[in-house]
Amino acid sequence: MSTSKPLMSLKTMLTSTLVLTMGTVSAEWYFEAGPWHRGDMRISVDGGSRAAETGARAAQPGVRGGTATVNLPGPGDDGTAQILREFDDGFVGPSGLPLYFDLGQTQFFGFQRDDQHDGDAGTLTFSRSQSGQAQARRTRTTLDAQGGSWRDAGDLDGTGLQGTLGYVLDRNNGRELSARFQLGWLGGLDQNLRNQSAFRQEVRQTTRESSAESAESTRFVFDTFGNPAFPMAPYEMTSPDGIGPLISDTPIAIQPGTASETFSDRVVGRSQSVAASQVHLKTEADLFVFGLGPRIRWNVSEEVSLFVEGGGTLNLLDAKLRRDERFVTDSGRVVGQWSDRADEQKWLWGASLSLGAQWQLNEQLHLSASGGYDWVETTKVTVGPDRVTYDLSGYQVEVALGWRFGGDRP
Repeated sequence: MSTSKPLMSLKTMLTSTLVLTMGTVSAEWYFEAGPWHRGDMRISVDGGSRAAETGARAAQPGVRGGTATVNLPGPGDDGTAQILREFDDGFVGPSGLPLYFDLGQTQFFGFQRDDQHDGDAGTLTFSRSQSGQAQARRTRTTLDAQGGSWRDAGDLDGTGLQGTLGYVLDRNNGRELSARFQLGWLGGLDQNLRNQSAFRQEVRQTTRESSAESAESTRFVFDTFGNPAFPMAPYEMTSPDGIGPLISDTPIAIQPGTASETFSDRVVGRSQSVAASQVHLKTEADLFVFGLGPRIRWNVSEEVSLFVEGGGTLNLLDAKLRRDERFVTDSGRVVGQWSDRADEQKWLWGASLSLGAQWQLNEQLHLSASGGYDWVETTKVTVGPDRVTYDLSGYQVEVALGWRFGGDRP
């Protein structure tokens, strides 16, 4: 008996089994695409101030100006020179006659009052006075700084497109199990926070005006050599070469006389102004979502089915932030301004769970709608002195048009 016939029979049986298996078990896929929306996301800002950080000042604190002071120069005469001296009540000059000049005596003098002459002491006293006055202003500036930080928060809603590619793993008794990969994009995650008060300075200025006056006199005493025939006042020798009574041509004593001072100080002006730091923070962001997980679908009727789906997600946040701060007084003067930029991408883990319904339009096309919740880990982005926190978890709804392909659909 030949062995070729049994081998041929086995080969034919295996081939038939393989063909039957390939004909009854084949891959089935579906692809869905459509709009989706995620809401109830949040953005919060823990902000600072460049103005406070850099020590910006709306005015220079301290005192500008001074207090009125009068400094009189003093007599400026030590009494040794043989010169013409003029006083408030007379004069004494050197003699034009060589003999008297060499002796330190002079007949060239004049005086106005009798009480200037002291016959018992043998002296003739003159007075020279001087005075001065001054005015000055000083302004004291104080700064009272407040704040240096700000906080705000807002809601974020994103709308975009998503696509899902699914592979049917099992179908039994009206139940279908599939694995799905989803790719989605959400845009419009923007926020515009304007006129945020981050820092404030109150500037107070007090202006005072002071006035000072000072007067003093100096007494110059001359020797009359005990002349018993000294002339009565008023007396004046008009010529240095004339003949008359003699006195010393330099003072024998220089003595301080009377002195007086007056001072006043008063407030002539007060002012108060405010400088405030205003922050404008603009954020723009897009979110790209990559999801992988199962879907279980139950047939309710030939056209309608319900499904539940979920799984893990990997989220890419693409955020662009612009921060502008202006430190401006209430009169409109710009004390300082700063600009900061940030452009960051963050990978974030997450998860999703949704419930939905599907309507079979024909053998291949179907329409689905679902809603659920997406969890995403929070992340922070820093721009200048501000820390911006993104909480991208929120409810989501989506509508999709689907198409099944491959395999044998019952």
